[in-house]
Amino acid sequence: MKRVDGLDRLFVPSSLAMVGASKNVEKSGGLFLKDLIASGFKGKLYPVNPRESEILGLRCYASIADIPGEVDLAIITVPAGLVPQVIAECNQKGVRYAVVHSAGFSELGAEGLKLEKEMVQSARQGDIRIIGPNCMGIFSPQAGINTIAPRVTFTKEMGPVGFVGQSGWVVENVIEIGYERGLRFSKAVSIGNQSDLTSEDLLEYLANDDDTKVIGFYIEGIKRGREFFQLARQVSKKKPVVVWKSGSSEVGVRAAASHTGSLAGNSVVFDAAMKQSGINIARNLDELIDLLVGFTCPVLPASRRVGLLVESGGGAVAGADAAEEMGLEVPTLSAEIQEELIDRLEGTIPPFSRPRNRQPIHSAMREGGFR
Repeated sequence: MKRVDGLDRLFVPSSLAMVGASKNVEKSGGLFLKDLIASGFKGKLYPVNPRESEILGLRCYASIADIPGEVDLAIITVPAGLVPQVIAECNQKGVRYAVVHSAGFSELGAEGLKLEKEMVQSARQGDIRIIGPNCMGIFSPQAGINTIAPRVTFTKEMGPVGFVGQSGWVVENVIEIGYERGLRFSKAVSIGNQSDLTSEDLLEYLANDDDTKVIGFYIEGIKRGREFFQLARQVSKKKPVVVWKSGSSEVGVRAAASHTGSLAGNSVVFDAAMKQSGINIARNLDELIDLLVGFTCPVLPASRRVGLLVESGGGAVAGADAAEEMGLEVPTLSAEIQEELIDRLEGTIPPFSRPRNRQPIHSAMREGGFR
């Protein structure tokens, strides 16, 4: 097993080949290439397609071997059956990394698994490392690369969150919803079937990445479980690690196998191992994003006391109940603060009830009424 010794050129390549580039921007090879151009990719960009001489204003090459100069990263969008040969050509060219977007491998069963092994064996003939197959690739604001959500325009502003997911849908939503919530990313990866580079490799890399302060994962199954938890135990001492592990139900386990060829495993055992490793557990997409937002907050709360800002009395009651159920305290604001709020808001908004934190319904009933 090859070990990861740094993936900087994966996320910030000086040159990139789009293998399977297309003039049709509705196809992956055209969509990704168009976005790379629009995003101002900083390195050299080489479309590869034997049927074209020029695509989107760039010279197109018949094969990756015809490209002049070195190639750090190849993004591969050709049909699955052609991928092992393309990987062999990448090795001959000295390509360092390949993102295999193509589907049709181990997620489809025995024949696909055989093809995936052939692809990996081809990679082992040289030094190339693979993300995928059956994945959406990478999001790197620093380099101007976005194959995960290429139809959405993002700011190039970087941030402290590094995210890795086996589902392109999850990674896409974490990025898009996360941006709406104020999250900014150092890099994100959709790893698909993990034929070569795995969650363990990415955790090791992000743990030592100076641009990443918070690490998030969406996991369906892991390749080297003992190693993952040992790494997480070390990493969580210096960086928060948040994991959403899916496939807890019988149906979910079957879905994971057909999605990324993963064995989801026993959820009770997995949860226990995560807790022992210092991992913060998310149960769904909302919790995952909430935790990432919480750990990137520049000011951490000093206690469990909270104030609620809501638009109506009903929202205050529901919010107070929810806060108490989560172990938070909702104190009544002092009379002085209430009067100050009234003075500031009077004449600015319509008449409203007094500005105070409302007690949860059940606690108010225990005390004999509302305040």
